[in-house]
Amino acid sequence: MPGRSEVDQAGIVESTVKPSRSRNDHLVALGNQLRQIRTDRGFSQEEFAAEVGLARSYYGEVERGERNVAAVNLIRIAIAMNVEVGELFPPLSLLTRNASTGI
Repeated sequence: MPGRSEVDQAGIVESTVKPSRSRNDHLVALGNQLRQIRTDRGFSQEEFAAEVGLARSYYGEVERGERNVAAVNLIRIAIAMNVEVGELFPPLSLLTRNASTGI
């Protein structure tokens, strides 16, 4: 879809799509997991977003569960965190407790 994201001169991806106001429990759990890994590695949200090449506002929305993050961005995040992509996801037991929300 045209106009979904733009790359600025520094190569930072800035989304032009407004986030949904409702938050999905699964996305909140994913965001919490990302935040935990990021803070365990000593990154601030701002410096980590710059390291990954994402806008800080977009990355903050991902951590709050307000964005359904694209697979390509999860790969970029995993590379920057030096973890396997699967480690970015919360345990299945946590997700199945919240299964009533549906995806």
